[in-house]
Amino acid sequence: MEIREIKYCKRCDLSKPISDFTKNKSNVDGLHHSCRACVSADNKAKRDAKPKQEKVCQLCNSVFYSNYPRKKFCSNCTAADDDKNTIHQCVTCHSSFRGHPHQKYCSRECYYTAPVTCQLCSKVFNRSCAKQLFCHECKSKYDDNTYLRGCPTCKKTFHAKIHQVYCSWYCGKYKNIAPYLANKSRRCTICDTIKPLVDFSFFCSRCRECDRVYKRKQREANPLMSRIACRKHYQRNRFNRLAWTKLDRSLNREKYNLRAKSYRDRNPEKIAEYNLRPGVKEAKKEYARKRHQEFPDKLRVYQQRRQAIERGAQEQSAQIINRSAVFRIYKNQCYLCGKVCIGSDKTLDHLTPVSRGGEHSISNIALACRSCNTRKNDKTLDEYKQKYGNPFMEPLKLQELNFTYPIARDFKT
Repeated sequence: MEIREIKYCKRCDLSKPISDFTKNKSNVDGLHHSCRACVSADNKAKRDAKPKQEKVCQLCNSVFYSNYPRKKFCSNCTAADDDKNTIHQCVTCHSSFRGHPHQKYCSRECYYTAPVTCQLCSKVFNRSCAKQLFCHECKSKYDDNTYLRGCPTCKKTFHAKIHQVYCSWYCGKYKNIAPYLANKSRRCTICDTIKPLVDFSFFCSRCRECDRVYKRKQREANPLMSRIACRKHYQRNRFNRLAWTKLDRSLNREKYNLRAKSYRDRNPEKIAEYNLRPGVKEAKKEYARKRHQEFPDKLRVYQQRRQAIERGAQEQSAQIINRSAVFRIYKNQCYLCGKVCIGSDKTLDHLTPVSRGGEHSISNIALACRSCNTRKNDKTLDEYKQKYGNPFMEPLKLQELNFTYPIARDFKT
């Protein structure tokens, strides 16, 4: 369909070019039936019909009247800053910059790292992201546990997580009408008791407790229909659920690892049956091969710790040793013969063998070439001196060295 270059405005009874009309998909020609001037005049008349509210300017503290609910500055301050030449001071870094009168931060980084108040302990802290509401102490304290908190909508006390503000989605959705909900009540059709309107789901005659029991009975009576409904709900929200699960798994990795380990211990028969399925063994081999190609050093470190525990080292004191840091401190030189090691010839030697009570920790580690490590075997350093003489250098006390990069960290499953 051809679009005419000139369109007739029904409001002002004039023919104007199509550039003076806004787009509207509901009409046949795809344009609004009134021109831009008429639409702006109607909107202005509607605003003028509303009663003006008395407000205080946040810059000059003068009283002004406006119909716009979001307007925070008077006309003088707004007109003076239309050219964006007003100089402000950043709240975070205290540097001078040019911007609007409502602008408090010079950049997005300053906004993200601005000091805010913790919602639990009321302590002022610098947040690491824009959505951080709690300080680091409260987050580490209540991250995996729940704490008692009052819902701002229904005023009830409930066990909340660190990020939970409302007791249910209903209170979070209808938080703006909380005063109306607090003064209304309804009679439940199942328990026949009068309860506040907050205790009912939207457009439901049953209270939440009775509705939960009623739906459970319906699922037990119709397991096939409930399974189909759950499958449809999962398909509709599949990507959101996977994204939330991925985020939760990255934040609570220890919890998921313990859950998987307990499941394997409780169901060894199911795990063995799953491993016998066609294609599972090949998929695990392919996954392990890709992991070895992407993180060879990381897997070697975990493998050494696991082997040390199997030889008799204590699991609690066993650490993950940063091999590259140890090699860098020893300058790739064997402490027994003084040979400069290259590539796979570099190995870590336990000063006190693990089989004889030594620990797999940074204080019991030194760099040795492969031949010297094999010749030392399970001997202590004193026994090695008696048989082969003094070593090239005394082993360094790595726990007393002060350098910037970490040598080892505690193992986390």
